[in-house]
Amino acid sequence: MNKCKYSKVFLAAFAVTLAQGCCDDEPAAPTAPAEQAANEPAKEAVASKANTDKDRRKNRSSGEESQSNISQSAQPSWGSVRLPMMNSGSARAAVGTIHLYKVWLGRWDSQKQQRIEGYLETDLAFIAKDATFYDKSVSFEHHSATLGGFRTLTDNDTQPAEDYDTWTNVLGQAYNTSPKALTADVSKRGGNGWVLLVFGDQVGRSFSSTANGESGNMEVLIFYTRSPHYTNGLRSIIDTSGHVITHELLHVFGAIDLYPTDTFTASQANLAKGMWPDEIMIDDKTQPSFRIHGYTAYQLGWHDRWDKAWNGLKPSDTK
Repeated sequence: MNKCKYSKVFLAAFAVTLAQGCCDDEPAAPTAPAEQAANEPAKEAVASKANTDKDRRKNRSSGEESQSNISQSAQPSWGSVRLPMMNSGSARAAVGTIHLYKVWLGRWDSQKQQRIEGYLETDLAFIAKDATFYDKSVSFEHHSATLGGFRTLTDNDTQPAEDYDTWTNVLGQAYNTSPKALTADVSKRGGNGWVLLVFGDQVGRSFSSTANGESGNMEVLIFYTRSPHYTNGLRSIIDTSGHVITHELLHVFGAIDLYPTDTFTASQANLAKGMWPDEIMIDDKTQPSFRIHGYTAYQLGWHDRWDKAWNGLKPSDTK
């Protein structure tokens, strides 16, 4: 689901099927993304730079890369074509050091919390690994808080309309700060952005959103441990797969959904799937693995090389 941007944000329903733009899960969770990432660089990398890129990755792993190159790898690369979700919010790109402010709502079983933390670590490693294919580096600094008495999420298929004030309240109670103050603090510490991650041990549809208000903007990712699932019209409840965190985090950093939505047509989705059947933003459950390909990498600030073959993939709200 695309991030919503308006001064008094009401977070929309996370849709039921891929055709409606969902991140639903199959009963059997797919293999962890970090274990699925291919070892070869993305096909979209410029051929003339292949050897240089390989050498840089080798130098980086051996600790021989210069400080100037390290600094450059932590800066976003922006092309001239700007898609709707690029370069915005409290986490503008997936580069540099990103601060994750985790909030665990309600009561949590320690084993279940550890399982969700494992999902998160696996997904962050997957993102960091694919970034190196484009000579970019991204790391994550973790913060964690629990709000045992705060429970605003509901057990149904429709995401409640939690507004900007709700998430500002969650952030304030958990970390005694505001979005504006936190943005300044993270910048002072050399961070490239921050995200509020809210975990609810409930049934719901995970989603991400950019919430804007008088106290500053913030990127919010909501992860539910269980998801509604439909087979031949019959509803069941399944555990939410870990790869959903990857998908929603990439929204936070600027990536759009590559399945049919209000701004991305079915024909565009078919075109994208033909190019990259294992792309994480397509979220095809029949795929045994996922990757971050060039089109999504462009939106994340990993490279500035717009391919003309992507012209037909611009969502309708592209300016």
